[in-house]
Amino acid sequence: MIIQESSGWRVHDWPSGRLRADGAGVLVPGPGRRWAALHDGLLKLDRGRVIATSGSVTEAVWDGPDGLLAVINGQELWHLPVIGDGRLLHGDDQLRQPQVAGDRVGFEREFASDPPGVILNPADVRRPFVVDRAGGPIEDRLPEVTGWVDWVTPSPTDPARSAFQHTDLPGPYTFRLGLLINDVPRFPLPDSDLRSYGSAPAWAPDGSVVAVSALQGIRGGIAGCDPDGAAWRWLADPEGMHTSPAPVPGGNGVLSVWQDLDVSPSVVLTTPHGRTAWASITESPDWWPSAPPRLVRWRSGPDELEGLLLTPPGPGPHPTVIDLHGGPDNMTITASLSSFAVPLDGWIEAGFAVFAPDYRASGILGFEAKRADGRLEPGTRTSADDVIAGIDQLITEGVVDPSRLHLFGCSMGGLVGGHTIARGARIRSAAFWDPALTDPRAVDNALLRRQLGGTPEEVPEAWDRIALHPLAAQTRIPVLIMSSGDPDRLNSRVHAGWQSALPQAELHSFPAEGHQPSRRARHEIIRRAVAWFHAAES
Repeated sequence: MIIQESSGWRVHDWPSGRLRADGAGVLVPGPGRRWAALHDGLLKLDRGRVIATSGSVTEAVWDGPDGLLAVINGQELWHLPVIGDGRLLHGDDQLRQPQVAGDRVGFEREFASDPPGVILNPADVRRPFVVDRAGGPIEDRLPEVTGWVDWVTPSPTDPARSAFQHTDLPGPYTFRLGLLINDVPRFPLPDSDLRSYGSAPAWAPDGSVVAVSALQGIRGGIAGCDPDGAAWRWLADPEGMHTSPAPVPGGNGVLSVWQDLDVSPSVVLTTPHGRTAWASITESPDWWPSAPPRLVRWRSGPDELEGLLLTPPGPGPHPTVIDLHGGPDNMTITASLSSFAVPLDGWIEAGFAVFAPDYRASGILGFEAKRADGRLEPGTRTSADDVIAGIDQLITEGVVDPSRLHLFGCSMGGLVGGHTIARGARIRSAAFWDPALTDPRAVDNALLRRQLGGTPEEVPEAWDRIALHPLAAQTRIPVLIMSSGDPDRLNSRVHAGWQSALPQAELHSFPAEGHQPSRRARHEIIRRAVAWFHAAES
């Protein structure tokens, strides 16, 4: 079994756990007991020889016992034999995920749609293709499936079956598991109960089950189904965080990386008889909380949401920060703790309780609720409704001090937070790091046009509904906006426009920081936000 970490890899015997080998970089497992390692753009075989290439290898996979498929410089797909010269199979932009596809070769290409007038144009489409080994035109593997297709993973025993991840939502974050059986796509798992979060499906070695990391609420488990898409079930219950599934033959167990809030991460084997530790993970995150948080559930209208609550020592009610995560997709227990911008434990150290609610923009209530919230469709509940309902429950429980509530939002949490504070919600002050879409017209792009159903000229009401600028006059509290990058760049200019429209607001730029701040900047962000909150209470 392989354990891959950012610092390197390890190979263990199954089921004894004996360490066979370790090294730096990314391990590329091969047939039998062979492997290769990819490190600093070099592809090194298990016997120590480096395969010569014309550039940096970005991804590789074994193609039988005597060769590998590799993407070089992100633009060329090559067959690299263990002995002899390589052969170029296809050249294009943004190639990734090479794979064996029967008698042909598969890969994926990422690209952006290009409607006229778009200012920013991030990649919003990823498609799987195949090409003959002798070259020629490429073919879309899933022509009937629109949107973003990722991590196409062939069955190890049946060339007519593959598993993949798919989304047709704007922004490739919230996925659903798909199966391709004799060129017919199927989607066996309900998206309201299963949102896969950014990893490839995994087949059991005997092809008897396919598994994927999945979320229920903000808790992660491993979901699986039979190779025909039937009998979906939880192979590892969503009770913390399970990632990187590896089903055992016969589908009677699954290895995964397990994290909860009390013990260090480890690889565990989950079977019908329970969960047992199998190997430790050597790397621990620096944002792990000093005390376990509480899982909070509440209702927003007919829907149930989840989030985390951390409280300082002593009885409540406490002054509280409402911390709205970025993403916005697929908030998890661990993602919430790191909070995308600042760790939640930072608020505890400053003497505040912190409530980190999830909201429907994350997909926690399924695809349709997420799509409706992305457009703020009239007559539907919104993410701001979800946040306010969670606050009201904690006030009713006596956990938080209703006179000392403050809000912090990062990225998409800034957009949700901006709509929340415009409605009051008993919040005294707010601070934001890189709030998203304060003026969506300024960052018009293909993703937004897909989300909102047209251009700003075609559906102006939809673009106006999500913008924060029109809500500025309704926002009565002091607002601190912290922006990444140089003040002359588009991001900061958009934030400056929102700041000037707000009655009480300040703007501070962090010229050397990106959207995800450095560890040093995180401390400064918390320091400035806490000072802002205290000033609002004085």
